[in-house]
Amino acid sequence: MSSKYRGQIHRFFVPSIPPVGELCTFTDENQSIVKVLRLDTDDAVVLIDGQGTVAQAKIDSLSKKQTTCLVTGKKTFEPSPIKATLIQGIPKMDRAEWIIQKCTELGVHDIQFVQTEHTVAHKKDSALDRWNKIALEACRQSGQSFVPQIGLHADLDSVLDKTSTATLNILCNEYEKETSLVGLLSRERKNFRSVCLAIGPEGGWSEKELLKFQKKSFNSVYLSGNILRVETASIVSLAISTSFMLES
Repeated sequence: MSSKYRGQIHRFFVPSIPPVGELCTFTDENQSIVKVLRLDTDDAVVLIDGQGTVAQAKIDSLSKKQTTCLVTGKKTFEPSPIKATLIQGIPKMDRAEWIIQKCTELGVHDIQFVQTEHTVAHKKDSALDRWNKIALEACRQSGQSFVPQIGLHADLDSVLDKTSTATLNILCNEYEKETSLVGLLSRERKNFRSVCLAIGPEGGWSEKELLKFQKKSFNSVYLSGNILRVETASIVSLAISTSFMLES
C-alpha cells in the first residue's frame, strides 16, 4: 500500500543524511522497524540526524537485510533559542530511562546525570549507551529535530562548574517553604531564555550538596505541597519551565 493512504509518515534516525537525489541505506534497528511497519517501495519516510537536519525520502528498494531510500528533499533547522538543562541525581535505572524518554519528548536540551551521596553508581559506558538509545528513540517518535545530550558525572562539582550565570539556575528542594517554581518563573519571566533545573535522587540532596548549590547562586524552589517521586519532579519542573519560556 502506498504511503499516501497511510495516516502517518514514519521517521528514521540516521547518523548522516546524503544530499537530495542520493540514496540512504537502512540496516540494524531501522531495518527491523521497516519490517514491523510492512513498508513497501515508493512509501514516503522522513529521515532525521538528531542535529537539526530533516529530509523527505521514499523507499527505493527492499531486501531481507537492508532498505534503500531516495532523498527527495532536505531542510536544516536552527536550534531553539529556548534551552532547558536538567541536572539529575542518578535515580534507579528504570526511573532514569523514564526521565530521558519523557524529557526528550518535552524538548530538553541536555540531561546531566550526576553521582551524589544518595545514589547508586552506574557503569558509565553501559549506562550512557542505553540512555542515548532511549533518547534517540524518543526523539524519533516525538518529532524532535535535535537529540538531547546525555552526560554522566562522578561528582556534583564537575557539573556545577559548567553552569552559566546567564541561565536561570533552579534547585528543586523539598525543604523549601517560601518560593514556588511558578512564583520564581513569574517574577523572572522577562529575564531569561534558558533554565538549568536540579532534581535530586530518591534519597534527596545531602546538606553538603545543598550548600554547593547555594554557593553557585541556585534559586531554591518547591514544586508542590506533596513530596513528588523523582521522575515526576523532573517532568513537571521541565514542563512548567518550558511553558513559561515559550510564553515569554
